[in-house]
Amino acid sequence: MIPTSITSQANCRRKSHRLTIPIQVIIEQKSYQVTNWSANGFQAKNLELKLNIDETVDATLVLPTGGASILLNVKARLRYINQNFYGFEITEITEKNSRVLRHYASLAIDGNYNHIDDLSSDLFMMDVASPIKEPISLTDKESKNIHRSFLKRVYLYGAFGALFIALIFTTFLYNYLIVTHSTGLISGNSHNYNAPRNGLLQSLYVKNNQHVAKGELLFEMDTKNEKKLLENKKRQQQLLKKQLHNAQKLLTHINYTITKKQVQIQSLSQLEKEKILSTKKEAESNYKRALYLYKRHFITSKQFSEMQNQYLHFKAQYDDVILHKNIPTKNSLLADQAYIKSQNQKIALQKLINKIAIDMNLNRDDITSLQKDINAAIVLSQEDGIVHNIFHKAYSYVKFGDNILTLETLQQPYILTKLLSSQMDNIYLEEPCLVYSKRLNKFFNAHIVGIGYSITEGSATNTVEISQNEIPIRIAFDDPSVHFHLNEYLKVYFLNSSEFAKKTFQILPHNLILL
Repeated sequence: MIPTSITSQANCRRKSHRLTIPIQVIIEQKSYQVTNWSANGFQAKNLELKLNIDETVDATLVLPTGGASILLNVKARLRYINQNFYGFEITEITEKNSRVLRHYASLAIDGNYNHIDDLSSDLFMMDVASPIKEPISLTDKESKNIHRSFLKRVYLYGAFGALFIALIFTTFLYNYLIVTHSTGLISGNSHNYNAPRNGLLQSLYVKNNQHVAKGELLFEMDTKNEKKLLENKKRQQQLLKKQLHNAQKLLTHINYTITKKQVQIQSLSQLEKEKILSTKKEAESNYKRALYLYKRHFITSKQFSEMQNQYLHFKAQYDDVILHKNIPTKNSLLADQAYIKSQNQKIALQKLINKIAIDMNLNRDDITSLQKDINAAIVLSQEDGIVHNIFHKAYSYVKFGDNILTLETLQQPYILTKLLSSQMDNIYLEEPCLVYSKRLNKFFNAHIVGIGYSITEGSATNTVEISQNEIPIRIAFDDPSVHFHLNEYLKVYFLNSSEFAKKTFQILPHNLILL
């Protein structure tokens, strides 16, 4: 590596000439526009990074050449920040990349920067010191020809030999370290929200790619009929409550009347008993006096018999009331009839109260059921996430269980892939895998957690079609913090699980073997 520095030199065509030819720089997997540059440094705009002055970063310069681009890996140090402009000094760059950058600058000044053929020799020659150390003349085409001729004479055969050896070595490593490979699909981080009932989808409150929080409203079914029926049930419940209140009030009055009649009957019974006892005593006294007079022949036998019969009649009545507790009087019978009538009214009223209570319970159950239906028609998000897909429009008719939308959640995702049956000889559970994301240009460690059709549960595998001669495989990331978007495609490499292969794979750069 050769160190360089940003200098403030005179405006000379041969030294540190700052160019505005558009190129780009990639820092931490994000691309930014370069406003001006030279062989020693560059200025980028609107960086989405938090960097400190003199902090060094890994950067990749992207040099457009018509239908293709050249990527140059460098290390750059942040030298100044002016509003949204960031000035970087190129601190480390290989001899080869330095020659390419200077050569590209000279071609750009001449308007020939899209001639990739002129740069091919710089790209493929070995990285050795060049006798050309001074900056290339930006207008001198003769120096470019000398440079190209020199590179061809010295490195042509060496480049082809190195390329051939590297190809054989890479092929051998790949066949030894990689069992097989396939394309996988991110799954497991989704939640389908289905229609809770048949009916009209009244409202949709979210859009595709919208971030939603837990408890946020997603969609709502039409519940006009349920709400109307609920109001009727509530009015009916109020009417039943009023009827129950009146019936209970009347029952209280009847109970009071029955109690009063019971007291009245008891009082009447006591008066009847006292009256019969008094009459019996009077008849007995008359009988004894008549017997005394009859024995002395002061009265006739007829008169005595009348007194005797009268006494026996009242005595029998007294025995019937006292011994058998019967009250055969007219007042007592009327009191008993009134009491029985009140009891019948009480029984009938109690039946009415029971019926009203049953009707109220049934009506209350209907109200609860309707309220549940209305609440269920309003669907809320059960977790934080992103709306991934909406399958129905508002005011469309849907059936129970129809998928309305899919929410991409923050759950730990996994990868679903498949292999032919003939490729399954060296595939087993817990086998290590390497997953590559083209979007992130990054590798992730993973392992197999499921093999066979038992892993294809739920809607997460609806997008993975499995034929009869293919076996589904489920792969989990080693790092639980890894997150990808739903249904994102990744490259999956199934690794040799031997210890020697693992150590070899850890030492070698993955890009050299796989890509």
